[in-house]
Amino acid sequence: MPDECLEEAIFKLQAQIKTQAQAQQEIIAQLASQQKALNEQIVALKKMIEAQQEALKKAVANLQQKMSALETTKQDKQIQSLSPRYIDKGDGTVTDNRTGLFWLKKANCFGRQNWETAMLRAAKLAHGQCGLNDRSKAGDWRLPSKNEWKAMVDDRFRKPAFSNATGTGQWKEGDALTGVQSSWYWSSSASSTSSAWSVTLYDGSVYSSDKTFTNYVWPVRGGH
Repeated sequence: MPDECLEEAIFKLQAQIKTQAQAQQEIIAQLASQQKALNEQIVALKKMIEAQQEALKKAVANLQQKMSALETTKQDKQIQSLSPRYIDKGDGTVTDNRTGLFWLKKANCFGRQNWETAMLRAAKLAHGQCGLNDRSKAGDWRLPSKNEWKAMVDDRFRKPAFSNATGTGQWKEGDALTGVQSSWYWSSSASSTSSAWSVTLYDGSVYSSDKTFTNYVWPVRGGH
């Protein structure tokens, strides 16, 4: 009888130990699963932080680039404000410091011409014509392009939409340039087979004109 009781007690103890071992194994498995999930969360968090840091670096670099561009623009404007817009070279040409183009000092040497004639007159212009003493040759001069005209006009003014040599006020006769007309001038830029762009110095507007119309001719040299 005592032996049977002892065996039963041992059996119960073994079952209890086995149950506890299984419970411990389950707890260990749960902890391992939680640890894996925690590790995955840590890795994801690290990646998110790295991505945010990279985005922040790019944002800072972009901001620095914009600040540098603004500073350069500010410096350019300061330089332009200190430098005259137009300089009379004394050889029949006037330099535009903003674009680097040389303009014929006489803005009305050829009168009104159709577009084809205007192109030819500009291309044939040379030293000894229209007051030029610059040793230029035929082929050196041309009509300004549409975009060059846009850079030339000053829409702060009307009749003409054109600044004085210093760039501080409106142009007056003889202020570096002569004969500027508050009217239409041809550009070299064609808008179609039968039309070309022209600018009016009345207010600086740019329009497409039929090539048979007659507008003023004002050649430039340089650029392109």
